[in-house]
Amino acid sequence: MNLTTMALLDLSHTLAGDYLAQFQYPWEALDGIKDLILQLGPSLDPAEYEERSPGVWVHKTASVAPTAFLGAPCVIGPGTEVRHCAFLRGSALVGAGCVVGNSVELKNVILFDGVQTPHYNYVGDSILGFKSHMGAGSITSNVKSDKTLVTVRNEGERLETGRKKFGAILGDHVEVGCNSVLNPGSVLGRNASVYPLSSVRGAVPPDALSKVPEPSFIRLNRAHTKARHGENSLCRVFFLNEGLTNTPGGYMIRIPLGGILTKEASAMETCDCHKTKERSEEEVKRLVNRLNRVEGQIRGIRGMVERSAYCPDILAQVAAASAALNAFAKELLSEHIRTCVTRDIREGKDETVEELLCTLQKLMK
Repeated sequence: MNLTTMALLDLSHTLAGDYLAQFQYPWEALDGIKDLILQLGPSLDPAEYEERSPGVWVHKTASVAPTAFLGAPCVIGPGTEVRHCAFLRGSALVGAGCVVGNSVELKNVILFDGVQTPHYNYVGDSILGFKSHMGAGSITSNVKSDKTLVTVRNEGERLETGRKKFGAILGDHVEVGCNSVLNPGSVLGRNASVYPLSSVRGAVPPDALSKVPEPSFIRLNRAHTKARHGENSLCRVFFLNEGLTNTPGGYMIRIPLGGILTKEASAMETCDCHKTKERSEEEVKRLVNRLNRVEGQIRGIRGMVERSAYCPDILAQVAAASAALNAFAKELLSEHIRTCVTRDIREGKDETVEELLCTLQKLMK
């Protein structure tokens, strides 16, 4: 993806056009936004702009709510609406016809003409292109949790920015869905869209849609499934390691959101998945809570890998996640023996013992 300033932004739609044209990449301009505004403000036509306080220039057609805070230096363009409780911390160059909404916070930003940040947004150390829009609650995260320098991921490569604080660059006409997070170093090409509740990292190509993974599907081996469960059977399968792989032929299995699939799925031996177990609300809550902890630990491990954490530190977290998953398995097995196995033995279903032995062998591998 082309990440250059000219590829992402139409510079005719901002007072910062000449300034931005100096830079190959738009994030290179973030350091100079404050100085740019301090130079630009005094040159604005006093017939059109009024300096409401030192370093704060507001166009006479702009609407600024009395509860909004305008920190210096900043420029508010013509026809822009700054709504109640907006917090402009300073170094904010806001173009014409923009919306800075209720409780929105801006810091060290350039908003091109027509940008909308209408509801509960945080935009810091970022540049938002012509007529880009951030849905309610969407934010830019401008500092990495480990405080290391931000890099931009682009088609398998990492581009060093040399910056500790860098939120996002939105090309012209970008749409960001409600409650999405643009992680440090996100760059969205022109006309790109972000699905609500998404977490974006790196470069999103022009005209592309970035979204949270939807529930996925896979085909299991037809012959294996029929032999195991009968002609009309359809198994529900849950997997524990990452990587979705489609296999030719077979039954379509719905993998729930968060379900993960092995490459060997089509050939793996499964349990009697046609059986079900009625669980109490309390038991379901206990098991789900354990799984939530495991899921959180796995996400933490992934984050450590992405941040290039020290190997022994990662392995320590892997051990903790393994222990948590083992604890889940032990609790589930105990409940299975107390209920299903005990009931089946009383009913004379000796095959349950063989099933239990098979399960224990798998757990002890």
